This record gives sequence, C-alpha cells and structure tokens, in this order.
Amino acid sequence: MDDTQPFLPGMAPLDAGPSPLEQAARLQIQHMRDRNLLTAEHAIAVQLVLDLARAIGVSATRGRASAMALAARELREALLLLPAGDTDEFAELMKQLESEDDTATAEHEIRRQP
Repeated sequence: MDDTQPFLPGMAPLDAGPSPLEQAARLQIQHMRDRNLLTAEHAIAVQLVLDLARAIGVSATRGRASAMALAARELREALLLLPAGDTDEFAELMKQLESEDDTATAEHEIRRQP
C-alpha cells in the first residue's frame, strides 16, 4: 500500500490540495514562463521545485517536521537552479520557505526533548 491508496475500501486518500507553498511555487514558475525565462534546460529543476513544494505540504499536514525541514533545504537549493531570483514572488517564496523550515526545526527539537 502507498500514500495514494485508501486505507480502507471505499475511503479516498487524504488530499488537502496544493499547500500555500506549492501555490507560491507554481505562481513563481508561471511568472518565469510569462517572462520567457524558462527553457528546456530548466524542466528538471521546475519539476523538482514542484515536487518538493508538494512534499513539504504533505509533510506539514502529517506532522512530519523532520521530513519537512529536509525538503525545505532541498527546495531552497532547487530554487537557485531557476532564473530570475530577483522577483518579488521569489523573495516571498523564499521567506515563506525559511519560515516553514524554522518552524519544522523547532517542532523537531521539541519532540526530541525527554
């Protein structure tokens, strides 16, 4: 069984839809497309950004702080592979990502305390 399969017959898997972070990533990518900044060489980086933003949202929903923090670090690195890091949308996305990473790290530290 994987995350896309229902736990019990007749029950749909939980899917809260795109998180605010995933929506921000999609907005940033669309902005880059609208400005013709993305080329075929960016295809893997774009998909990586979308997948990591989705993973962070899923991890947050399921309370997996350490997975969220790890994906947030990876997402920051993936975003640097994309052009036009000087836009307002990019700055907002990075600020949101850093905030989520800080929150996840704090939650992880709280859980580790005896």
